[in-house]
Amino acid sequence: MKRTEYKVWDGHKKRMLDVVGLDLNIDWRQDVDSIKNVSAYGDGYEDILNFTVIQYINHKDDDGNKIFEDDLVRFDAVDIFFPRGLLGRVIYREDHAAFMIEFEYDGDTYARFFKELWGVKVVGNKYEGEK
Repeated sequence: MKRTEYKVWDGHKKRMLDVVGLDLNIDWRQDVDSIKNVSAYGDGYEDILNFTVIQYINHKDDDGNKIFEDDLVRFDAVDIFFPRGLLGRVIYREDHAAFMIEFEYDGDTYARFFKELWGVKVVGNKYEGEK
């Protein structure tokens, strides 16, 4: 069984945090560089609504970096219709029950499965932008 991993975007402090564990049944959060506990109701220090939980999609880019939901990636499409080096964002598509890369080209929005792409490299995320 694959282990699920997460990161958390702290929208208030504008920083990405590593998740050590989440317990939604308590009413406090320790203020450290990694979230240890987060209350579903807020804790007086940070409102839970300031946090966005981001899931690891169990896939790595061509450099061996873990890919998370909402990551920005550069890639080359298998379809010759698209140019190389496009910028896309990793999204979850409920209609396909899968993580895909969504991108814009020539005024239209497209989504492709990872198996349809090559040269995928994480270059940032939607919260911090491209690095």
